[in-house]
Amino acid sequence: MGLFTPGWKHRDHDKAARAASRIRDQQTLFEILSDESAHYKVRGVAAERLTDQALLYQIIMKPNVYAASLLDRVTDQALLIQIARQCETASFRQRAAERIEDTVVLQELAGTDPSWEVRAAAHRCLGNDSEADTLAAQFAHSAYERRRAVESGNISRDVLLQICLNYQDADVRKTAFSKLASKADIAYVASNSTYPDTRGWALEKMPDNQQVFLKAAKKHRSDAALARLNPTGMLNIFLSGGDGYAEKAGKRLIQLSEEGCTDWIDDTDEALLQALARVCFEKHSMIAGALLKLIYKNGRFAEQIRLFRGRMVLPERHSDVHHEFYDLGDHIDMGHTDAIEQPVLFQPD
Repeated sequence: MGLFTPGWKHRDHDKAARAASRIRDQQTLFEILSDESAHYKVRGVAAERLTDQALLYQIIMKPNVYAASLLDRVTDQALLIQIARQCETASFRQRAAERIEDTVVLQELAGTDPSWEVRAAAHRCLGNDSEADTLAAQFAHSAYERRRAVESGNISRDVLLQICLNYQDADVRKTAFSKLASKADIAYVASNSTYPDTRGWALEKMPDNQQVFLKAAKKHRSDAALARLNPTGMLNIFLSGGDGYAEKAGKRLIQLSEEGCTDWIDDTDEALLQALARVCFEKHSMIAGALLKLIYKNGRFAEQIRLFRGRMVLPERHSDVHHEFYDLGDHIDMGHTDAIEQPVLFQPD
């Protein structure tokens, strides 16, 4: 080794580390930390001994593997402010902001820093926990962080609604939904959430509001909405569409009527009667025919419904009837015949 080669550059890394441990000059320790060719043991010893605030600041502001471990040693408020304002690493800005005492600077960081973590840290230092939790609920990367923020109880109503409407994680949505207290907000979620489970929670929690239930049923075709509809609403759904959901509403209405719930019949007017007749005879609906019979048996519109007698509900249809038969061999032959299904005619009695 040359006469002028410092001991911390010794080829033996242990000897180099021991040499570094005897160094007190802060500038030399800074040079060791800045020298990426130096062995990690040597640089680690230098990191443990560096205390000069200005030199610590320089290490932190440049890419350096030891910067994160050195940040807590910076106590100078002016340097912490510079780190919070100018450091490229968001986590360093956040840690610096958490130790800044100047409220004016904290307000600046809370309003302008591009990182939500830094803004939230500044808000917490200012005592604005609600703002900090709201930022976490909106922007945190993990569902766990968002859920914790929502559980804090500091989240604004608007943010809670946005989570219920659009956030992907079901646990976070459920936590946010549990914080909603307004009937209007719950009704809004029932009609507008992207997620069926969240709309279901809202429909179950709502007090009776047939207008909201009907809107949700028409918009989303959900079982949760159908379960809360009264018979009049079910009839409305049945008449509003020719899909499987409408048929489900009609069958549910027939079931309720057979169980004795026939108040909807008293609310049926001439327009509804004619709408049922169109569905029955033009769209060939057996469900509509069954509902017409229920109205007739109740005594409503008896004369008008009696005039429907003999009208065709389902036309004559041809269908293949499959059967099996054994021939004289040892295998099964499949055969079919063309059968005629007789038309279904309306009989109110």
